[in-house]
Amino acid sequence: MKIDRLYTHPDADLLKTIVDSPNLRVASPYYSEVALRVIDENTVRDMVFITRLPYEFNRPPAFIENDPAPIISLYKRIQRFTLYALPTLHAKIYINYRCAWIGSSNFSTNGFSSQEEIIAEIPQPANEIVNAFDSYIGVSRPIKLTEVQQLAHWIDAGLTKVLNAQTSQISERGSVHPPYSIEDFEVWLQEPTAPHSEIRRTILNQLHGKNQMSGHVKHAFNGVLSFFRIYPSNLSSVKCSDYENIPDRTINQLRDFIIEYGDEYRGINGGYWRNYLSSNIGGMQNGGGAGDAVVKRCLVLMPHYIDHK
Repeated sequence: MKIDRLYTHPDADLLKTIVDSPNLRVASPYYSEVALRVIDENTVRDMVFITRLPYEFNRPPAFIENDPAPIISLYKRIQRFTLYALPTLHAKIYINYRCAWIGSSNFSTNGFSSQEEIIAEIPQPANEIVNAFDSYIGVSRPIKLTEVQQLAHWIDAGLTKVLNAQTSQISERGSVHPPYSIEDFEVWLQEPTAPHSEIRRTILNQLHGKNQMSGHVKHAFNGVLSFFRIYPSNLSSVKCSDYENIPDRTINQLRDFIIEYGDEYRGINGGYWRNYLSSNIGGMQNGGGAGDAVVKRCLVLMPHYIDHK
């Protein structure tokens, strides 16, 4: 593989060169709205873009790693635009009809702002780079415009938010992860010094499938986290409560939240979160909903989990 040129401080001019092509392929974990606006729809007619977005759209995620709004604009501007989600993507690849580029720069203004990034330019035919790009497509999920619009709706509703540098964590491998996730919550549930050991043990067992309750826990985790995002004043009062004696004010606001947003949380095979909750907390069941206790336990645990983070 021949390298024609090595850019040690890639700038805006290089970005303009990359996007000056009727066909464009980009793999970039992160992007910025300003950088995407550099793409001229009169020039780029066919674009394939791999980036970090959620795989699943059955419920609002705790966080989103990229703002979906600029992507919605690309769907409308580019004649043929194809989007793939790959939440673990770290590579940066740019391919047009003349050259391919690989390196450290994200598709963002910071990535192409003459900072200490590195980009290698490979002339076509850059078969190795094209094959690598295609291999990432093979492990990605194609994303429809309606799904990106769903992400934007959840952000506008306050059910999720876009990750930023202040709310991120860096793993030992250098990957950026949201501060809250069901996987991280599972680890915290096993912390020996964390409070409410019995409640944590119950939720952990249910998350592992006891009584077929794992789906209830996942809905409750994301739903309760969104509830506290919209009603943050409840964090302190619930933190001092037992799950059987949660303040009436919190239960009333939780009921309002579930009535308004409960149908945003769906199971993989269909069904809605509200269907498994009682009317006491905004659900659809007149009797005791199977998920009520899970929600209340997560309500009590969540302030401690957030403090731990």
